[in-house]
Amino acid sequence: MSADSKRALLQLATRARSTRGARSAARRPPVASAGGTWLALVAGFGGLRDSDGEVHFTPRLPEGWAGMRFRVQVRGQLIEVEMTPGETSYRLVEGRGLLVHYAGEELRLAPGEPVRRPETPVSALESGLPLAA
Repeated sequence: MSADSKRALLQLATRARSTRGARSAARRPPVASAGGTWLALVAGFGGLRDSDGEVHFTPRLPEGWAGMRFRVQVRGQLIEVEMTPGETSYRLVEGRGLLVHYAGEELRLAPGEPVRRPETPVSALESGLPLAA
């Protein structure tokens, strides 16, 4: 995860402090809010969706962000997604091979072979893909 993403994650997580133990919450973010923030970043900006067992990505990096990187496990295989302005890359870190979808296009991920795609076209965002898993 990039430094900017970590900073954004921490800022969001610390805003969601629990009312009990506010003093300890100030030192570290509650686990549930950190998980919720991760989900918001990955499903929101990363555009991750699971539709009938198929994994879809429609990434949109916020304007002004230098990048965002995250890892997600799908059917026992680990994918690393790295978003930069203008491009997103998908790399299979662990596993034998996996089919995912990017803006309606099938991408076959293989070990050691990153797949790069340009920024998500606006038409893909209006494709009707489910907004929630």
